Amino acid sequence: MNRKDEIHQLIFLTQKLKKNAQGLFSQVARKYDLSSQKVMVLIAIHSQKADTVTGLSNEFSLHQANVSSLVKIMEKEGLIVRTISEEDIRVNILSLTKPARKIMSEIYYELVQRVEENEEGIDFDLIKAGLAEMSRFLEGML
Repeated sequence: MNRKDEIHQLIFLTQKLKKNAQGLFSQVARKYDLSSQKVMVLIAIHSQKADTVTGLSNEFSLHQANVSSLVKIMEKEGLIVRTISEEDIRVNILSLTKPARKIMSEIYYELVQRVEENEEGIDFDLIKAGLAEMSRFLEGML
């Protein structure tokens, strides 16, 4: 396989990974009448990867206005609460409501179940290393 074919394969695998991950999150999200985007926001807040609109915008590489609109909807749905930051009153800190935390517990439980059902012969260290390397590689191209 020449270099150009390897690059094409890498592009294809990246698209396939994204499609499969979105499909998995969409399946899980449907059980709670949520979009996969909303689940990703809940996961980001729950895992403390992001707790502001700006943080979510950076985490997902989306326009801040789009994230802000989604957060407003999720706030109206009772999934997210905004509180004013003690350090900077211009910043709203996002946190999950009690119902959203319950949903997250159930989602994590289901995802763990799915992993356990499919883990035979899987080298988790190899997968984590490969995904971390892929993430670094893609970030370098941004």
